[in-house]
Amino acid sequence: MSPHPVYIKNIVVEGLPEPQPRVKAFVKGAHASVYTPKGPWQAWAQRVYLCSGGAPQPPHDGPVRLDITYRMPMPASMPKRLQIDGSLCWRKPDIDNLTKLVMDQLQARGWYTDDGRVAILFERKVYSRMPGMHITITQLESGSHDICDTVDPDILTAATRKLRGLGIEGKI
Repeated sequence: MSPHPVYIKNIVVEGLPEPQPRVKAFVKGAHASVYTPKGPWQAWAQRVYLCSGGAPQPPHDGPVRLDITYRMPMPASMPKRLQIDGSLCWRKPDIDNLTKLVMDQLQARGWYTDDGRVAILFERKVYSRMPGMHITITQLESGSHDICDTVDPDILTAATRKLRGLGIEGKI
């Protein structure tokens, strides 16, 4: 039985995706404290928050599926022949740090009561000439079952097909 969507929303956020840094700990005298370092991630978090409005109220308290595509800038060192929009990005930043920030902002915006409600998560990083992110939030019915019988249509991207055509798939 495939999950039945209760509500679906597509969100596009333009700009450079920034990861949320790990919490840092320090000791001062006899006291230990933790803090999150400041940085460009704060502006990105605000942008994600502002772009993710429109959550139905009250916040969803059931299972949620998130599909997230991070569009990362192509490195200057990348050969021109490999600069293909949609090709997989396998360099920093770590995808889990990118996703934690997004999940926290979606929760703050009221898409779900707790980020523990995310039961299904598809995430990918691809290179793009237009950095940003695309999120699809699907709120599911309670009691939904596995979705393993469905295939994500974006798995075989145009970039992968082009790499095959160039004969360089798997050699990067």
